[in-house]
Amino acid sequence: MSWVALSQPGFSGSPASSRPAGSVLSSSSFRWGITPVPAGSRGHFVLRHRSAHALFTDTGLTLSLSSGEQRLRELGWGVAGARAVAPQAEKPWEAKLNRFEGPRESWVRDVPTYGGLRYPGVLPGVDLWVEEHARGLEYGFRAERGELLRRVRLEYAGVEAVRVVEEGRGLEVELGSGVLRERGLKCAQEAADGVQYEVGCRFADARRVGGDRWEYAIEVDVADPMSPVVVDPVILWNDYFGVEADDSFGDMVRGDGGVLFVTGTLAHGVASDAPRAQGVPGGMSVVVARLHADGGLDHWTVFGGANDDMGNAIALGDKKLYVAGVTGSAAFGIPANHGAEDTEDGFVAQLDPSSLDLEWIYLVGTNAGDELIHDLAVGPDGGLFIVGTTNSSNFPKETPPATARGWDAFITRLTPGTEAGPNAAREDWSTVFRGRNQDIAYAVTVDERDQVYVTGRTESPDLFSSPSLPHSDGGADAFIVKLKPDGKGEFSMFIGGQGNEEGRALVFQPSSNALLVAGTYGSMTFPGGPISTPSATTKAFVMGLERDTFVLKSSSVLRNTSGDDEARAITLVNNAIYLGGVTRSRDFPVNGGFDTVFGDGGTEGFVARVVLGEEVPQWSSWVGGNKEDAVLALQGDPQGRLFIGGTTSSNDLVLNTEVAPFKSHNGGNDLFVMQVDPALQDGGVPQDGGVPEDGGVPQDGGMQPPDKEPEQPDTEPVKSALGWSCGSSSTGGAPVTFALGTLAGLWLFASRRRTHVCPKRS
Repeated sequence: MSWVALSQPGFSGSPASSRPAGSVLSSSSFRWGITPVPAGSRGHFVLRHRSAHALFTDTGLTLSLSSGEQRLRELGWGVAGARAVAPQAEKPWEAKLNRFEGPRESWVRDVPTYGGLRYPGVLPGVDLWVEEHARGLEYGFRAERGELLRRVRLEYAGVEAVRVVEEGRGLEVELGSGVLRERGLKCAQEAADGVQYEVGCRFADARRVGGDRWEYAIEVDVADPMSPVVVDPVILWNDYFGVEADDSFGDMVRGDGGVLFVTGTLAHGVASDAPRAQGVPGGMSVVVARLHADGGLDHWTVFGGANDDMGNAIALGDKKLYVAGVTGSAAFGIPANHGAEDTEDGFVAQLDPSSLDLEWIYLVGTNAGDELIHDLAVGPDGGLFIVGTTNSSNFPKETPPATARGWDAFITRLTPGTEAGPNAAREDWSTVFRGRNQDIAYAVTVDERDQVYVTGRTESPDLFSSPSLPHSDGGADAFIVKLKPDGKGEFSMFIGGQGNEEGRALVFQPSSNALLVAGTYGSMTFPGGPISTPSATTKAFVMGLERDTFVLKSSSVLRNTSGDDEARAITLVNNAIYLGGVTRSRDFPVNGGFDTVFGDGGTEGFVARVVLGEEVPQWSSWVGGNKEDAVLALQGDPQGRLFIGGTTSSNDLVLNTEVAPFKSHNGGNDLFVMQVDPALQDGGVPQDGGVPEDGGVPQDGGMQPPDKEPEQPDTEPVKSALGWSCGSSSTGGAPVTFALGTLAGLWLFASRRRTHVCPKRS
């Protein structure tokens, strides 16, 4: 079984002929979720998009739209002449939210999420239904008797104009700096056997009713005045945005039972506080999620302070989960050892892996400079090892204290504590590599003897006193260093030539007692033998070192490609070596992969199974779509499955889905996670794409008390205008898709709509 998780809805698969037998992806469409508003806030529910949100009130909804270049724009929408009705939550999803933003007293846990709302009796005999949609917001009306819904009047407020277009098939709402569109208008009536048949309908009569208020109508050609009728358009707010914000993938780690923990950064958090001066609601926030082994989202947490906070690394300890990254915030709702105070600090956060409760945050760095944490590892005794770069002098626990020489690579060991505050963790030691130029530590790993291994990039020939291989003194070199348990250096080496090199990832291979180092190489020659890599391009490499002496065992370079290739991740799957990264080479060797089409964006992610000493991967695949994509993390499991995480701006990354792509995709990076099985040889894709009839998403799980108790649905199921029943929660096969953060982090399951509309009766 394979699954895909993505934070950008509305994808279409590539032709079947372009997907050879081998690893396959299976996916369905997915929906973003609706959550109760925090206690004391206006309205009842909120649906958040990256740079927008919809607040649902008694009289309709308020849409707040913004982009990176435009101030916040607020407009209202509702049914003209409607009575005030409290919306009722429908379609409960399994995923629950922890919201740890702002003061501690405003934190909430286990907030339920929903796929839809119902406004019962908004007009006499007429219900309004609202559903979060892959491309925006979907609403619909249902009347038990068609005569009650021949014409419904609706209203926008806060707009410049409303126009009926495409001979009544569409509606455009002029906002001055952009256009909000309604498309996909469908109307149907139900026969006595319950089967729907299409009837004609159209947008009509758009007119100003005063100031910035405009009214329009939907007219329905009711065939049977006594039969039920439904009206179902779609608001496409994505078409409004000129610039989309970027979310970023950080890291992932596999836990017991196959669960997967993921961290990253949401461009805009989920707090409900006022927008910042530039009109973008909230700052960047850290997101942490726990996934079931089959890909279903189990729980997720968002946390951060008043400024930008980024999640870059994640690791599991003894019954604890640790996340590390960068923060510009001075307060987090719980006590910390100090505030960033107009600088950027590294941070480490401890969470409970079962509830994802945030237990403490500890800041690493000084108030006199900036620190960036890139990676995190947990030692055999529970110690935490963090690496990154700093421009601070007198770095904490640096012996002896020293003056910054620009950006310097560092590693710090922490002993975690048990409660928030200054003693949340203890700094045991720090080693700062203060070369004369720029130095960055990208990755760290720790062996069973508590010996520490670090790799990164350096432009400083004087970074180490006696390396086993000297600096090339050309451009930047990759470096590898081994430290004793007390932080003292033991072995070090440079990898480089006249081009630029960097080490990006590390993993131990126990069967060979080797330390595997992955990175990027841009020089004419490579340690272990000459290769024909031109210095004009960079290539992905992996090399195996005897971990006690750093003696070179063997190496592989993915060469003979025309563009730049960069390795960003490495993992072992049943002792086989897998590399992941980014390629700009259309002739990158793709062998048996699930994606053999190089997209139009010029940059694809890749994953490859390599054997040290061999130049061509045993198995490899592109991972991408029609824009830019990157593989940034890999994990494996004993069953031979490979978990791939990264960032994409493509709108067609997911394969084998029946959902049409966006009509307009305006950029922005989104997180994705997918699982593939490289060992599959029979193609493994059923004729239906491997997606159950109902989208394969269990949605019946675990609601907890929300911030505001949602209004409960009627005891008798009421059929929706959008193809689902009041109080329903889909059942079926395992989840195959979930959302990762684009709508300000409301990560939800997906379900395929099951409305069956027959051809129009003659």
